[in-house]
Amino acid sequence: MPIRAITVSMLLVSPAILVAEAPLDPAAAVHSIRARGCRGRPAVDNALRPDARLDRAAAGIAAGEKLRDALQSAGYRARQVAVLEASGNPASFERSLAEGGCKDITEAAYLDLGTAHRDGTTWLVLAAPLEAPTAGQAAAISTRVLALVNEARATKRRCGFRRFDAV
Repeated sequence: MPIRAITVSMLLVSPAILVAEAPLDPAAAVHSIRARGCRGRPAVDNALRPDARLDRAAAGIAAGEKLRDALQSAGYRARQVAVLEASGNPASFERSLAEGGCKDITEAAYLDLGTAHRDGTTWLVLAAPLEAPTAGQAAAISTRVLALVNEARATKRRCGFRRFDAV
């Protein structure tokens, strides 16, 4: 009888041993979702670029740091940013990201990606870098601001209970 028990347990265990699961690759999962789209959102053509500063920010967030502090200490200035958190084996990880993070993953404005893994959970930081204008763009920016102000003033409007005539 004990031999049968060993044989049965080996038969139950051996398929798990023979089927090696691929290691978790968070960037590949994000790129896969981005390439095919999800939840009715279209695919995005541009793949996210890995960024070591965002890896450091993701590690900071995984350690309990606030997003703003993590980005600042990593030296990354973002115009727009999203943080996703997921865990599980590769299949459930990707499924979880596609269900809970679809809107962010398929956001075309995001160009950079950072990841960190801690205690079975993976943190992903997707970001659009802040591209500050150069000194050479000052005249064009001033002209655009003036045009927007003049456009706003040319229309009758109200702010709270106060009315403003067009000028």
